[in-house]
Amino acid sequence: MFYGFSEPTSDTLLPDLHPLEQHVFILVLDLSETLIYSDWKRDRGWRTFKSPGVDTFLEHLDQYFEIAVYSDQLSMYVDPVIERLDPKHCIRYRLSRGATRYEDGKHYR
Repeated sequence: MFYGFSEPTSDTLLPDLHPLEQHVFILVLDLSETLIYSDWKRDRGWRTFKSPGVDTFLEHLDQYFEIAVYSDQLSMYVDPVIERLDPKHCIRYRLSRGATRYEDGKHYR
């Protein structure tokens, strides 16, 4: 098994906090089925939607937390979705498949 496919891409998931931010908590949210959801219909295929109230939700929580979003998808798919989801840049960190451990055919956080 190749190291790059079984282990996270780095030893730490997030950078160290600045000393003035040591009191700030990090809130990790799952991208799929929390912030967005997908719907499939035979006549139009897959569509992805923002969950109701997600803009207000992120803006409110951004006042109190550093927000990280996790998805088990590859970053090349996650990054464009987050760019459209969060135009005000409330989400500080993005964790994707590269932040997971791969064991027995599954990705674990």
